[in-house]
Amino acid sequence: IAAGRGLAQAPDVEAIDLLSMASVRGFVARWGDRPVDLLINNAGLMAPPLTRTADGFESQMAVNYFAPFLLSELLLPHLAARKGRVVILSSGSHHLAELRIDDLNYERRAYDRFEGYGHAKLCANLLAVEYSRRHAADGVTMNACTPGGVATNLGRHATFEDAVRLGWVNEDGTLPQGRMKTAEEGAATPVWAATAPELEGKGGLYLEDCAIAPLWSPPMPPGWGVSAASLDPDAARRLWDVAEPLILERCA
Repeated sequence: IAAGRGLAQAPDVEAIDLLSMASVRGFVARWGDRPVDLLINNAGLMAPPLTRTADGFESQMAVNYFAPFLLSELLLPHLAARKGRVVILSSGSHHLAELRIDDLNYERRAYDRFEGYGHAKLCANLLAVEYSRRHAADGVTMNACTPGGVATNLGRHATFEDAVRLGWVNEDGTLPQGRMKTAEEGAATPVWAATAPELEGKGGLYLEDCAIAPLWSPPMPPGWGVSAASLDPDAARRLWDVAEPLILERCA
């Protein structure tokens, strides 16, 4: 998290361990009463072995969903002071999962690390929908966006064979669609989401390649566009109603 003090000065930098809700709360306490113009929930975790946090959350859900949920909620008064925007990073992998409100942390079903990543990103999309609805009166919006396939170490838990099996790459190493982006290219959509004048007052969207993504339908390639299920307002409300008590009960 960085808070800039002006273009001529270096930003203030602090760390948050997104596997720890206490760390999230600690950061917000240190933040004090400063307003927030933009919050970009960028950090992510993809396809690790099954791990549970001290709060009892499956690690991908903790980093990709529960921690951004808590951070964005705790910073709401600071965002409302500036009619701020929130961005949460998602992924085309949300297409890999169906919402399981009854088992958010893989306590009742077998763990599949790639389905788990998709499920956490599906939940992130729904968080943007409900957060924006609940906080419309505060003038605060949240949008989800995918950076696309970016050459970073996010995929360190995935093998080349995994990527081929999932259809992310061809057997010759090329991509089925487009090309791998640089970090700078991957940052373009989150930055656009945070600053574009045309998105002023608009929330609950899924953004891709600096545009509002279309709903997925054939013959669109897998992983492109957004699933209708991940923008469903009823599902977004139900997910919030289940997730919020988990955060409050386990992470007070």
